[in-house]
Amino acid sequence: MSQKILSLCIPTYNREEQLKRLLDSIVTQKWFTDEVEIVIADWPSKDGTTSLIHHYQKQYKNIRYYRNEKNIWMTAAFLEVIGYSEGKYTWLIGSDDQLSTFSLETLLPLLKKEDPKLVLSNLFFYKEDSELKNLSALNSYHSFDGFEDLSQFMWSPSYNKDRTWFEQHFTFISVFCFETKFYQDSLALVIKDKGEEYINGHYFNFAVIVYYALQKGKILLFDDFFVLVKASNVCMWKFKKKIYTDLVDLTHILRKRYTLSSRFCSFQNKINRFFMTGVLLGHLGYRRIMPILEKSGFTKTKSFLLVRKIVIWFLNVVARVSSRG
Repeated sequence: MSQKILSLCIPTYNREEQLKRLLDSIVTQKWFTDEVEIVIADWPSKDGTTSLIHHYQKQYKNIRYYRNEKNIWMTAAFLEVIGYSEGKYTWLIGSDDQLSTFSLETLLPLLKKEDPKLVLSNLFFYKEDSELKNLSALNSYHSFDGFEDLSQFMWSPSYNKDRTWFEQHFTFISVFCFETKFYQDSLALVIKDKGEEYINGHYFNFAVIVYYALQKGKILLFDDFFVLVKASNVCMWKFKKKIYTDLVDLTHILRKRYTLSSRFCSFQNKINRFFMTGVLLGHLGYRRIMPILEKSGFTKTKSFLLVRKIVIWFLNVVARVSSRG
C-alpha cells in the first residue's frame, strides 16, 4: 500500500464535545480520502472520548486511535502522537480547534506540487458559528527558502502590521504541518545537541524541533484560514506565561544554530520584547488594570485592547530610548 500524503495528528484529553466538532470538520470534506489519515492519541480521557472515536472508526477506516493508560505532560503527548504518523506530511492539530471547509482541498495539491519541508497555516478566531458562514478560500500563499527568509518577511511592516506574528505562528500547535522525515531528522539533532531531558522539559520543544534543521528548505506560509479557533478556547495568562518563557529559550537555540545576517540581528530583541509584553499584560493588564476599566464601564474586550495598546506603546518607547544608548 502506498504511503499516505497527510496524517492529521490530534492529541486529546477530556474534550469529547470539541473533538466531535473537529472530526466533523475533517470527515465532511471531499478531500478526506485514502490519501489522508486521522491519528488520535488520548491521555486517557474520562469522558466519552473513546466511545466517540469508536463511532467514527466504524464509518471511516482511515482513523487510528491510541489510548495511553497514564496521563503525560503535553509536550510528551505532542511528540508521541507525531510518532504515530505514517503520512509523508504530519499536521498537528489541537483537539479544541476545527478545520475550515476548504483546508484539505487547498493544502493537499500544494503539498504534491511544491514538496515543502514546512507549511504554516493561518488562524481564524471567532465567537459565534455564524461568523464562519462567509469564510472562503483565498488561494494565497508565500514561498520561502529557509527560516531566515521566512522570518525577515514576517517581521516586515507590510505583513506584521498591528499583530505579533509569534502569537499566531508559534503559540498555536495547529499551524504546523511538516514533512514527517524532516521532523524526525530534526528531532535527532535536538536530542544530540540538547539531550533527552530537554525534550520532556519544555512546552514548546516541538516548535524548536520543527525549525532546528531548517537552514534551507521550502516553507509555505498561507494567508488562507485553515484553522478555526473559538475565542473561548484561547488560553489565558497562566498558561501563556509558560509559552512566552519557552519562546525566549527558542530564540537562543535558533541564534546558536543559524548563521544570521545583519538584517536579522534584531530578532532576539523583538522576541524578548514580545516576552515582556506577555509579562506586562499578565501582571498589569489582566490582574490590575482590566478589572478597574471593567468597573468603569468598559467591556472585557475593549479593556484588553486598551491595555494591550498601552503596553506596546510603552515597549516601543523603551526600545527607542535603548537604541540611543
